Amino acid sequence: MSDSDIDSFVHIGLWTDWSHGSVLGQRLTLSRSNANLLVAFTAFFIAFVATRFWRVFCLVFHRCSSTSAPQYTLYYQKQVILRNSANAETGITSFFTLLWAWRKLGWRRLLSLLSLLVSTALILAGFTIAGGFSSQISSATADTVLLNPQKCGFVQHPINVTETGPLSALYAQKIYNAANYAQQCYLNNTNGLLNCDRFVADRISWVSDTNASCRFSDTICRNKQSNIRLDTGQVDTHAILGFNAPLQERSSSRYVLHCAPLVTEGYKSIVNTSDKGVMVRYNYGWSVKGGKTNVTEQNYTYSIPDIKSQYLQTFNGANFKLSMTSWATFHGETVGAEGSTPLGVNHGAIPELARKDADVHIIFLSGNGVVFDKPTSDPWYLATVVGGTASSSTYVGATPFWIPEEAASPLGCVEQFQYCNLARPNKPCGPLASFSDAVDGAAPLFNLTVEELTQERPPIGNIEGTRLWRMAVLNVYNPLDLKNLVRATGIQSLGSRVLTLGGILSATDATDLQHLWQLDVVNWFATLQAALQASYVDTVTGTRDALLDSWLLPLEGVEQEVCNGQKIRSSRYGSFNVFALLFTYIVGGVIVLLSILVEPTLDLLHRKFGYKSYQQLEWSTNEQLQLLRLAHEEAGHGT
Repeated sequence: MSDSDIDSFVHIGLWTDWSHGSVLGQRLTLSRSNANLLVAFTAFFIAFVATRFWRVFCLVFHRCSSTSAPQYTLYYQKQVILRNSANAETGITSFFTLLWAWRKLGWRRLLSLLSLLVSTALILAGFTIAGGFSSQISSATADTVLLNPQKCGFVQHPINVTETGPLSALYAQKIYNAANYAQQCYLNNTNGLLNCDRFVADRISWVSDTNASCRFSDTICRNKQSNIRLDTGQVDTHAILGFNAPLQERSSSRYVLHCAPLVTEGYKSIVNTSDKGVMVRYNYGWSVKGGKTNVTEQNYTYSIPDIKSQYLQTFNGANFKLSMTSWATFHGETVGAEGSTPLGVNHGAIPELARKDADVHIIFLSGNGVVFDKPTSDPWYLATVVGGTASSSTYVGATPFWIPEEAASPLGCVEQFQYCNLARPNKPCGPLASFSDAVDGAAPLFNLTVEELTQERPPIGNIEGTRLWRMAVLNVYNPLDLKNLVRATGIQSLGSRVLTLGGILSATDATDLQHLWQLDVVNWFATLQAALQASYVDTVTGTRDALLDSWLLPLEGVEQEVCNGQKIRSSRYGSFNVFALLFTYIVGGVIVLLSILVEPTLDLLHRKFGYKSYQQLEWSTNEQLQLLRLAHEEAGHGT
């Protein structure tokens, strides 16, 4: 969904941003044009309040300084300025001029004038800054807005394979968008065509260890160290993913991906077939093929033509080939590859790969005719065999090229998940485990049983349980795992694709080819995080494909909290801090009202009770028109 489409879901009006609490978090969202008007009016209002505050200040200072005793001329000039200055700007100019004219008088006699000058400067500076910061009432939170739900829910998986077309297209689009966002906003940090400030957090950060140990048996990894482990840590659904909720309704999730290239010796066999020629079979565990109604078990993991067969054809236009086999873990036991049917521990991954605390994947990389212009010892690409020489009619001479050692190079990865209830004391977490075991292990922390999790919906009214259910269902109904990502994007998920042209993988420096596999894993990880960010927004905005409406799982009861609390950032709207707005207008209104009422009130007290008669008389006499009248009368020009 495009940015402009998402903007159409923005809530206009009042709402609470729980990042700042129930009082300071009150927000008012307006369209950009109306927001600009409010900012401009607020700045004008503050300027108006400044003039009214100046009048009150002048009145107070004038009356406090007023005395019937004889004074120097400086005193009378100062009182006249206080009485007739329209604002602080004219006041500070007049006081400075007066100070300069009487500069030889001595600082003790100028002390009162200096204090006035400093006070005026402070008032002028204070209201100038307040006017400048009036825009911060909006811009401090201007781009944070709340979404209005439309077709809010999760798109379920169709039962019949003939109906999966629209869902596959939706998945492909989601992964494609996530991959583009990850490439631009996670990996490059450049300003491109995409808007990298769409989500509440630009990106989900993680800890990267590129010298990690082997997560499997040491004998099956190519290296005991120099593997890669990526860990998001706890990702707060509120602060990072934008699900707007008070402290007592927050949770978090964690995702860990740990990968290592695998050895092949002892885990492969050569098979001569009558129809496909020489095939290489890799034996890392059982696999299955077919659908739910025609599952076939295979006692090998992957089969592919040998390296010689892959390079019989010219490499022009060739590209890599990816294949993947996955084993899920339920209650510490292996189930069938792809999670389609339980096979038991003897029909899952081999013992060297089997994990009781993670889901296991093997991604096979085949050269498939691609050649390298330089040898590489990268443990996954591993192209160290000279395949021949290449020449061109455009250039003189020939150059050698290299091909992979393996028909299909295996990369083993484990996925682990964890869920925490941030609303409870000590913020307890479930186990770091496979997806299924992580959800089941966290269930008691969210007031759920494992049996309740197997239901389509959480128990009615169980707000805690709904939070865990939402995180689990988001993973089930969105392409948020490695299996879906690699299968949907294939070779497009490889970082090496930008180095491959016309079937030749080229690099300016041989060192550029030594860590390609780690760049691929980082790219997968970043794409999955971008997909997780998008999934929270997509749940609220829904799908615009009418064919998928029948598969939409609408949210009901407390589940609706998922729909009513999603935040994004948008430059097309302005969100105002309601507390700051009210404070500005209430305090400003009080100052304006005080400035209007104080003079008539003092005048009334003078006339009724004779209160401060001399101060009131001096204030009235020092008014500009009164002084002009007195001057004309003294000169005999008036009556």
